[in-house]
Amino acid sequence: MKCFSTVFVALFAISSVSADNWVALGDSEPGEVLLGFTTDNTEPTEEPQQHILTIEMNAELGSRITFAYIDIFPTWHAITFPSPLIPDGKVLLTTNGTTQLVADIYYYGFPPGTPEADLFADEIIPQGYETVYNDEAQVESDATLNTDQTDFTD
Repeated sequence: MKCFSTVFVALFAISSVSADNWVALGDSEPGEVLLGFTTDNTEPTEEPQQHILTIEMNAELGSRITFAYIDIFPTWHAITFPSPLIPDGKVLLTTNGTTQLVADIYYYGFPPGTPEADLFADEIIPQGYETVYNDEAQVESDATLNTDQTDFTD
């Protein structure tokens, strides 16, 4: 019986890891470093529903973020993010038909004072938000992301 329990736990861990989803934003560049990491989650619900999570990048002002890697569990329907990626940017994740949403974001780039960050410091770059939809997400409800009702400034 002890052997059976060990096998069951190992199979469960493998299936849980394989269900993870991830998204890459931006372009990785030679010489970039990890500027920060943030993790957050929504409160679990008893019934599947839409979950919305705002996760922040908290890089030092003056940094240049070139690339972000987001690990999402269990799945995602839409992601809204600043374009270009900015040091204090917020990423909005939404999923439908789940009981919780968990996300980790790793953001890479160049810290302030480096030539790569200083190169863009004086440029005025138009700021906007882009939304990407996951065509592979199994949407179990009619809920959709409405960015007009979302406050990115808190």
